[in-house]
Amino acid sequence: MKLTKKKRFWIVIVIGVLYFAGVAMVIYPMVGNIYSMSTSRSVIKDYEKTVENMSDGEIENKFRLADEYNTMLANGSYDEALSKSLNAENGIMGYVEVPTLNIYLPIYYSTDKDVLLKGCGWLLRTSLPVGGINTHSVISGHTGLPYAEMFTKLDNIKKGDMFYLRILNKTFCYKVDEIETVDPGRTELLHIVDGKDYATLLTCTPYGINDKRLLVRGERVEYSEIESNEAENVLTNMYNDQKADAGLSEQIRGQTLVIVAISLVSILLFAAACVWLRLSTKAEKVKAKYDYKEQSRVSDETDSGSDDGAEILSQVDAEEEAAGKPEDENVEKEK
Repeated sequence: MKLTKKKRFWIVIVIGVLYFAGVAMVIYPMVGNIYSMSTSRSVIKDYEKTVENMSDGEIENKFRLADEYNTMLANGSYDEALSKSLNAENGIMGYVEVPTLNIYLPIYYSTDKDVLLKGCGWLLRTSLPVGGINTHSVISGHTGLPYAEMFTKLDNIKKGDMFYLRILNKTFCYKVDEIETVDPGRTELLHIVDGKDYATLLTCTPYGINDKRLLVRGERVEYSEIESNEAENVLTNMYNDQKADAGLSEQIRGQTLVIVAISLVSILLFAAACVWLRLSTKAEKVKAKYDYKEQSRVSDETDSGSDDGAEILSQVDAEEEAAGKPEDENVEKEK
């Protein structure tokens, strides 16, 4: 079936729409993750500014109240008011860093659904993340959100890796000593252990199914200047003065470049396909025109040959007729 120019145009439009819709589906998670990281970056910067504007007395009082809460919790009692001792005005308590996985996320009070859509959440009725003997803080985050990584890469962590809880003007450093995948109901691994200073990062697993829970437990180690330098080496100097801003900026730039590259390649491929289609159409037209001319030439030659044959036959008939007349006349005279 021969396609008209208008039909070809609409076929190209439909194919183009479907093609770029597919490209959009590929880059959508990256765009969403960039937005999520930008939001985290802004929240963390605002938190750091808030802490910088606090007086030493105010900060010390917050830590004192948090320690008081942790002591009560270790003794079996719970005080909801004290559990909010670290909260800033927007509910943020600090932020978590996993340098080896480039994770930088704000920590909010509670693990409500709306909280976990914008960062990590502190699990209620666990120790506040300020360290100390007989404490076990639990920080929870999502895995597999379509528009944000959050804790998606947490399953790549290894024993011996470090993660950091930045709370007010202090940094609490934890070395991973246990990684467990358990059913959601197994909460005994989150309990306080006598004489230990633990923090656990919690997320759903496996990716896309999320019917299990991944627990990454770390035991606190002293955050000395040497450890600070080691952390900066792991991060390749992506942050200075214990700030995550540079690390997030680096990730945003990297993913933006990937999106730009995918978009440019997609446009070039589509343009190349359009040019190829255009050239193919022209080639078909030229071939059709050539075939038509060839057929016309053959037809003309056939017609010319038919005329020449008729003319020859006519001449032969005339000659035979002329040769036959004298013989007929002689026969008549003899009679």
